[in-house]
Amino acid sequence: MKKKSIVFFSSIFLLLIVFLISSNSQQEVNKTIISNYTHTEKDIYYVMNQAIEHMGQYNLKITDVYYDEKKFKDLERILIQNNDGSIESIVLTMTFKTSFFTSNTEFGKNQEYQDYELHFIKNKLNKWELIDGGYS
Repeated sequence: MKKKSIVFFSSIFLLLIVFLISSNSQQEVNKTIISNYTHTEKDIYYVMNQAIEHMGQYNLKITDVYYDEKKFKDLERILIQNNDGSIESIVLTMTFKTSFFTSNTEFGKNQEYQDYELHFIKNKLNKWELIDGGYS
């Protein structure tokens, strides 16, 4: 009986590990440029990849990242004005879900976020950096 219990609990433990590993693997993220009049596509996709990498550290299932210059043109202008030395800005929106097993308290467990904003600026050194995130 004791041996069966050990085998049973070992099996459950292995299944839990497999589940956690598979839930952590990032699936393909849809990257969409809705409107763009100012930036190169290369810059936009670079910033999208930075956003995915940054948010990925929180164990999120990211499904979509969007860039819509028409929607955020005024906010992008304000970001440039408020960040001395910045020469460009990009505001992305992201859709993602948290898992039940997430340890991050900022986003909560089993939550879905749509149109979560990430604000990037290009500094004097011509480097893109994330300066803020959330809802405006």
